[in-house]
Amino acid sequence: MDRRTFLQRMGLAGLAAGWPWGGGRGRDPAWPNVVLILVDDLGWTDLGCYGNDLHDTPTLDRLAQQGARFTDAYAAAPNCSPTRSALLTGHSPAALNITDYIPGRDVPHAQLRPPEGCHALPPSPPTLAARLREVGYTTSSIGKWHLGTGAALPTRRGFDESVAPGQQHQKSMFPPYGVPGLDGAEGDTYLTDRLSRAAQRFIRKNATDPFFLYLPHYAVHRPHEAKPDLLAKYRARVPNGDEKRAVYAAMVEALDQSTRRVVDTLQAEGVWSNTVLFFTSDNGPTDVSPPRPLRGGKGTLYEGGLRVPLIATGPGVAPATIDTPVTSHDLPATVLDWVDGTSADTVEGASLRPLLQNREPPLREALYWHYPHYSWREQRPAGVIRRGHHKLIDYYHCEEAELYDLTADVGETNDLSAEQPGRVRRLQARHADWRRRVDAEMPEPNPDFDPEKAAVPACTEMEG
Repeated sequence: MDRRTFLQRMGLAGLAAGWPWGGGRGRDPAWPNVVLILVDDLGWTDLGCYGNDLHDTPTLDRLAQQGARFTDAYAAAPNCSPTRSALLTGHSPAALNITDYIPGRDVPHAQLRPPEGCHALPPSPPTLAARLREVGYTTSSIGKWHLGTGAALPTRRGFDESVAPGQQHQKSMFPPYGVPGLDGAEGDTYLTDRLSRAAQRFIRKNATDPFFLYLPHYAVHRPHEAKPDLLAKYRARVPNGDEKRAVYAAMVEALDQSTRRVVDTLQAEGVWSNTVLFFTSDNGPTDVSPPRPLRGGKGTLYEGGLRVPLIATGPGVAPATIDTPVTSHDLPATVLDWVDGTSADTVEGASLRPLLQNREPPLREALYWHYPHYSWREQRPAGVIRRGHHKLIDYYHCEEAELYDLTADVGETNDLSAEQPGRVRRLQARHADWRRRVDAEMPEPNPDFDPEKAAVPACTEMEG
């Protein structure tokens, strides 16, 4: 089955293919508002509610206590653009053919030649914003886009308005930011605060009707810069005068302050009780904040690169800590379920609403990742499957795989592949079946391979 056929069967070839709610912009005030806050490069252990004893994150800690905190939530990819595409469509990066950050990394002499892939969000499937707008929601994207320009910009993909839709990271957290449409106004406002104010204005303007607010922050991506008051606080707190850690900690607290402003505005406008809110990250952190005890970080397929914080609140969500494995493209399915009560036949992800409200986990056997690329962290092309508490990293075109028991070994220090070859083969077969279903593009042998010039060693030259 090719990719187009797969998307059509999932009901995602476009709004004309048949949207289950029907058309029109008739508004229903009973529909929940939706707020999706996405942080760039925030690690699994960067919040107080995830065990960080340096960063002050009282707002997010309180939301985690009042709602659901996921311990085993995963980004759809180890880097930016693929996860963003999954969050906005409900489909895996492999199905969308956006498997690396846009525009990608050139590795001319590597052992494998990665697939070209898409360098912009494709015209179909429709985004969550387009689907919500079709039935009457007002939609806004405020912050980093990183999914292409032109026809791929937010206002061409379902958003009524867009603020600062940059394709790369900011040049500075202070003006001039180096992002579209922001410089030259509001004085010396810190970038995180600038986006927060735009979000507050949107909420106030649209509080009487259902709305979808997508707030993808530029923080905590480099360059790492902090507000003076918060930086002074953490300079006095971090051990050994670690300036990088102090700056990063201050950036994290600024994000918490931003979330407080959004929540306070929702409460002030009287819509908090009917708002579904998600807070998560697009991938693991950089070296500035290693996600111990997890292995790896951004750009790797180890837990440190994939496992991220996820906090969810909404009508009927009781306080809970949830250890069910979930992933980025589950969130659109969840929103569609919340609004209309159906989503299973229209997206690849699984609705988490039954899990959030009734503790009923999704009916699926595994989570899958497809990363047919080389990353700056010397990650080689590979696929990943997590089934139960076992996780397999399967290196493409190599006789190498790594198997871990995440319950016993969340730090992925004990490779079980040699001890359990049967399990390795079964998981490899499942992953191959999934790749065929979504028409995943694979890397190919590189005719220009030169082991002396390759930036990343060949499979046989690297340790597992």
